[in-house]
Amino acid sequence: MKWDDDKLVRTILGDVNASGYAYKLFERLANRHLFKRVLRVNLNDLEPSARMVLLQEDTAKVKELQRKIELVMSKHLPGVDENLVIAKIIKQKSAARTEAAILVDRTDGPRREVRQESTLFNSIDAAIQEQHLDIYAPVSWADEPDKRKRLDTYRREVVPELNEILKPKSQPTSGIGEPVMPGGGDAVGDE
Repeated sequence: MKWDDDKLVRTILGDVNASGYAYKLFERLANRHLFKRVLRVNLNDLEPSARMVLLQEDTAKVKELQRKIELVMSKHLPGVDENLVIAKIIKQKSAARTEAAILVDRTDGPRREVRQESTLFNSIDAAIQEQHLDIYAPVSWADEPDKRKRLDTYRREVVPELNEILKPKSQPTSGIGEPVMPGGGDAVGDE
C-alpha cells in the first residue's frame, strides 16, 4: 500500500481516529490552534526570592517548579488541557566573558577592556543577560486587540501567583527567631 500526503491526512482525520492524539494534533493545525507564547516574564520582574528559586542549579527541583507554573497558568486558559501548557526558563549567556576581554588602544592612556570603554557594549551585554520565564499553550486569538488584552490579563493575574508559589518554604523557628534543627537541637549547638 503506497501512502501520499492526501491519503495520510484523510486517514488520520477519519472518524475511526477521532479520539486519537494524531487526530487532535492535525485538528489543531487545521484550526491554527497552535502553541503560542502566552506569557513572558523577565525574571527581574519577579520578587528576588522567587527569581533565586528559579535560577537554582538543581534540575529536578526546577522541573518540579516548571510543572507548578504550568498548572497555575492552565487555570487561566479555559479549555486548554493542563498537560499542554509548557513553561521554559530561558537563560542567555553574557557577552562579557568573551567580548569584554578585547583591549582598546587609547591615545590618552593605557589599554582598557572594551566593557570599560563602551557604553554600547554594556547596554548590549545587559540585554543579552536577560533571563525569562516563557509559557506556551495552544491558544488562538480573535484578533490583535483580543490577543493584547488577554496577554495583559495573564501578566497581571499570573505574575503575583508565580511570586507566591515560588516563595521558598521558611524554616520553622524556636520562637526566638532561631531555626529549629532536625533532631531537636538548636541552631547554635547542643550543649
